[in-house]
Amino acid sequence: MPIRPAASTRIAQPHDELAKLVRAQPMLIDEHHFAAIDCVAQRLAYLKRQTAREH
Repeated sequence: MPIRPAASTRIAQPHDELAKLVRAQPMLIDEHHFAAIDCVAQRLAYLKRQTAREH
């Protein structure tokens, strides 16, 4: 299922939201999972910027 651009706009600062989640529930996400999630969040932010430039 493709990711809709609108879905990525719901979280203004994905890294801040991830950091809050990790602090709130440290046992649920270890650093390897956080690194993977952070990588995806950065990629989504990049794609969002690229899409905005194209339109």
